[in-house]
Amino acid sequence: MGGLVFLAIGFAGVGSGAVALAEESIPLKCGSTEIGVPKNCEQTVSPLENETKPAKIVRFSFEIRPPESDFSVTDGCSAGVMPAQSCTLVVKFTPTKANASTANLVVSRAVGDEKPTRYKTYELQGTGTKPKLGISTSAVQFDAQQIHTISEPKGVTLTNNSDDKIKIKSVKAHGDFAVNESEVLQTLESAGSFVMKVHFKPEAAGYQAGFLEIETEPDAGIRYVTLGGKAVVDACGRWSRCGVWSYCQRFQIWVVLVLAVLYWLVLVLERWNRIARPTRELLNAQITSLMKEMAYLPTEPANKDDKDWVPNTKEIIEKLQELLTAAQNLLGTWDEKKGRRKVAWSTMLFWSRGEEITGWGYVHEVEVHMAAILDRATVAARLVTEEQKLVASKDDSLKALADKITDATK
Repeated sequence: MGGLVFLAIGFAGVGSGAVALAEESIPLKCGSTEIGVPKNCEQTVSPLENETKPAKIVRFSFEIRPPESDFSVTDGCSAGVMPAQSCTLVVKFTPTKANASTANLVVSRAVGDEKPTRYKTYELQGTGTKPKLGISTSAVQFDAQQIHTISEPKGVTLTNNSDDKIKIKSVKAHGDFAVNESEVLQTLESAGSFVMKVHFKPEAAGYQAGFLEIETEPDAGIRYVTLGGKAVVDACGRWSRCGVWSYCQRFQIWVVLVLAVLYWLVLVLERWNRIARPTRELLNAQITSLMKEMAYLPTEPANKDDKDWVPNTKEIIEKLQELLTAAQNLLGTWDEKKGRRKVAWSTMLFWSRGEEITGWGYVHEVEVHMAAILDRATVAARLVTEEQKLVASKDDSLKALADKITDATK
């Protein structure tokens, strides 16, 4: 394999003195070769004539103009040539487009420690042809991929541009890349094509480079496609082997969800213990106190001439007891074994002040009706007790209320 131009440069003659330079323009024809495939072509150049043999080592330097041409010097004679010897100059032609290519090769020569001077100029000629096996791209780049995972495939289209059949003899992926060889080893009819799928499967973090090596029958030269992609460490850690939505990642998501639920439960329990339960216990204590007090209410007047007696007091007390029972039921059913009221988990999780507000409304209604049932002396005694608390307050409005109670109980 290879496309090379060999130039043999030599010296003849014996003597001393200045070296006579003769510049010749020699066309070097490399013929035609496929795009991207170097052509193997050789040409020998006879030694210089009518020159005095130099007494010192001669060194050559080479320059291709323009530098971006399809020609390059791969082996020169810059190391130096002894008198009466020769060296081989190698020029390689690798076409990048399907048309004729030309360039100039300028050879300079330096005798001993002298400055180099132009020695010869060669006109390089070559023609690039459309390859028998067409490849849609010369390079494939992959997006960032987690290590130990396989990327989505990227396609490289192979096309038979010749009039004959082409058999894909082998396709080798080098580096952290892969192709399904059983799918790509096939024979292409003339003008036929297929898409070769390439995967990126990095094993280490960082930028990974590789290439595809494609060999065909009949031999059209080995074709190459460069490959590259960036590999990143996945969310599961450097040494894990987790894929996208793999077990490891699903486990991490579940851990986050479980922690979120546990955090919410802690907040619920904290709210229940600090706010809800004390409020419910206070309401239950108030209901219990009223029910005990209601047990001592008179169901008949102390004397028949009692003008403050409320008719149907007994029926009113029964209704008030039912109202207090309903308020207690809002706080849960009574558990005889545990000696306390049962609280459902749903109540703890989704507690709101609605039940307590309703219960306090029942309590307030009971207290209003109880005040109407109590005799004047009992009401006065209660007001006097509250009056003492109001007088001790520093609030002027509460003190004014205490004065009103004093006037009412005289």
